[in-house]
Amino acid sequence: MDTKAEILSATFQLFAEKGYNTTMADIAKKVGIKVPSIYSHFQSKDEIICLVMTQEIRSFFDNLNAQISIVDKDEHNSETKLKSFCFFIFTYFTKPERIRFWKSISLIYNYELRENCRQLVKENETQIAILLKNIFTEGKRKGEIKYESLEGSLFLFIAMIHGVLDAILVYNETEYLISDLDNYKKKIWQAYWDGIKG
Repeated sequence: MDTKAEILSATFQLFAEKGYNTTMADIAKKVGIKVPSIYSHFQSKDEIICLVMTQEIRSFFDNLNAQISIVDKDEHNSETKLKSFCFFIFTYFTKPERIRFWKSISLIYNYELRENCRQLVKENETQIAILLKNIFTEGKRKGEIKYESLEGSLFLFIAMIHGVLDAILVYNETEYLISDLDNYKKKIWQAYWDGIKG
């Protein structure tokens, strides 16, 4: 791995741990170089963080879109499609540092950098929301899903995912209350599906 790639990798790890409080000195120490060496590759900490965030956000949504395309091409029912979507996200965020990284985005106090990241997420989420709405609408048409409100069912789906990700973040390292996260995910999914199935 070249120095530039090492700097980006170290920044990802440090940002997940310290958030925007990560310093150039932290990055240099993690890579095993001196701070001035970083400046031969990047102009500022914000540039590095922006690149790392852009890579991570694009990676997540590229992988998610690929997963959706695979499932969408096949003639699966809405349960299979939604479950595949949901468990892809659970798997992608198995490592708590990845969840911490994403949660740290909203805590960046550089307004321009935070808004650039939010905009990139929003652009990608809009496409995903359209795909999810199509799955819910098709499921409703086929009698596989009941819902009073498409928007409410979609929000509940997203809230369920966020809740499980929070549990992964909190309990994955301590395993105090949830000793079997895989079983927990399956039970949460089943409770959600039982609530919306037609």
